[in-house]
Amino acid sequence: MLSVEDRAAIMAGVDAGLSKTRIAHLIGRSPSVVCREIARHTGPDGQYRAEEAGKAARAARRRPKKRLLDCDEILRDRVIADLSQGHTPRQISGRLSMEACGTLPSMDTSPDAQGHTISHEAIYTWIYAHPKKTLIEHGICLPSRRWMRKKPPASGRKPPIVGMRLIDERPDISDRKIPGNWEGDLIIGQDGASACATLVERTTRYLIIVALPLGRKADQVCDALTRRIQGLPDQAMRTLTWDQGREMARHQRLTRDTGVEVFFAHPHSPWERGTNENTNRLIRRYLPKGTPITSHQPYLDAIAYKPGNCPRATLGYRTPHRSIQPTHCYHPSTPPSDYSSPLPPTDMRPVLMHRLALGAFRLVIPNLPKNLRPWKSKCTFWRSVLSDSLPRGKTLNSATCLNAPFGARCFLTTVLVD
Repeated sequence: MLSVEDRAAIMAGVDAGLSKTRIAHLIGRSPSVVCREIARHTGPDGQYRAEEAGKAARAARRRPKKRLLDCDEILRDRVIADLSQGHTPRQISGRLSMEACGTLPSMDTSPDAQGHTISHEAIYTWIYAHPKKTLIEHGICLPSRRWMRKKPPASGRKPPIVGMRLIDERPDISDRKIPGNWEGDLIIGQDGASACATLVERTTRYLIIVALPLGRKADQVCDALTRRIQGLPDQAMRTLTWDQGREMARHQRLTRDTGVEVFFAHPHSPWERGTNENTNRLIRRYLPKGTPITSHQPYLDAIAYKPGNCPRATLGYRTPHRSIQPTHCYHPSTPPSDYSSPLPPTDMRPVLMHRLALGAFRLVIPNLPKNLRPWKSKCTFWRSVLSDSLPRGKTLNSATCLNAPFGARCFLTTVLVD
């Protein structure tokens, strides 16, 4: 902490035209200390005054200090809206900086910040200062710990996939300059009974989730991917990189029907498909491990929309939806024709599972014997949904069965009637 004499010496040195290094040597301080002192307390007229600098330093040391989000209502509304949509504090801070300098427009799904900015550290400080209950009331649910993957038991060596082309034969796309190169994988549900396929474009990070209502065998996965890929614009998908899972055993038929070249990563090398692996971690916020995965395609499209509408640092804090918008994709202005909810997709906020009605517990098949019920102790099928997204005077006619442990995010995809 600088003393009154130190600041007086700094003011005299600045007036005399001495360098900051020379001033630091005279008062026995580090040059960085002198540089910060002059930068912080130089007035609008370009003059450094010791008395005013001392008053400003004493005011800055007072505790407790009001947090920026507690003082700025406009900024607080924007940050809360972005956090409730699943954006991270770093994504929010970077996007606000780009909007403030006019590089990017304000996001359609969030309030306008009017040029206000904030650091990601300040957002984290505000979050940690509030109890979890208060954050949940605002719909804020940050990602928690990662799950440790259990090593499956050895089950013998499986035969290799016929005609498999390894990633070494793939054209050089490491610079990610040309879009159209995708990575894919399966997300497996509870006990391996359900699954969905995820496709991520390497350049734009655009995400597609494909429902697998008929199962996850090779023929079923090939048919589902073929239907989805054929709905893409021409040249939107040139290559597809997969792991060596048996669900891609029909890759030659997929190439014949769609024209997409399929390549395979080396065994036990998830970093060769790092974009897809990281995206799957984001999807697990909405489809937690140990829960069945729905085959309702509009529901999965709504989940895919959330990561696609988050600003990405690697894209200059633009969103993947601003970079690529295939004709088939789920977009706020063009919801799927079979989407059953009258709520516009931009109003579909995540619903925390603890907000579900207590009367909905374990009522899917009320007369089923206890030993035959399909749920486990930590995972329950839910029949009715009550949330703050439900308009006044509206009731639920029927609800899609949602299932997830407490804290998971789900979307309302039911029919609302008067």
